[in-house]
Amino acid sequence: FNQLYDTCLSSVEQAFQAASNQEKMEKETLFEVFDNLLNKMFSTPYLFIQLRTIKDISEKTLQHSLNVGALSALLAKLYGLDEEEIIRIGHAGFLHDIGKAVIPASILNKTAELTEEEYQTMQRHPLQGYEILKKNQIEDDYILSAALMHHERLDGTGYPFGKKGEEIPFAAQIVGIADIYDAITMDKDYRTSFSPFHAYMELKNMAFQGQLNPEIVVKFLEYITKIMEGKKVLLNDGLI
Repeated sequence: FNQLYDTCLSSVEQAFQAASNQEKMEKETLFEVFDNLLNKMFSTPYLFIQLRTIKDISEKTLQHSLNVGALSALLAKLYGLDEEEIIRIGHAGFLHDIGKAVIPASILNKTAELTEEEYQTMQRHPLQGYEILKKNQIEDDYILSAALMHHERLDGTGYPFGKKGEEIPFAAQIVGIADIYDAITMDKDYRTSFSPFHAYMELKNMAFQGQLNPEIVVKFLEYITKIMEGKKVLLNDGLI
């Protein structure tokens, strides 16, 4: 699994580098290696948990993109979508943050609070991602909508458009949930990762506040609970 993950990560890095240089992405190769990773994950369900244990990767944006792709496909599968839609939504999650390829590294990697100007620059990445994908002749509505609207929220509090409810495509809703989960459970330069249980509570609260689709969130929470049953737990006093 780790070898597949590393191979896929290299493909993500090449895609981001191409986007940054305004060059053509090798999207066929990109999707092929990602689909191999998905097949491995679906044949061995506990590997979902392993995503948050992979360390020693300096480029967090690349790792996050790969994780969100895998998690988005998992959510689509849990929701009962057909195989074609599962793969398309996985691809949508995989490329959701491609717009960050043109965000200055000084902003992406900043550990202190962003200034208002820097925050506005960061909030442009969905629009920039959409443009990058269009330039690469990617026409799949799932991929385009996820890049453009993964930060939209059902109650209208998201960006870049402040869309509400059914104005937000289903694929973008799924990718948005996967994006939040991975952001919470992933190590950051300024803090260590939170546990899946912390992410569980955050997602539950956001669903009940009307920001996230509760049908998707509940299926995900049920899965997290099931996959954790029987696992050993290290308590904060050192006991197992």
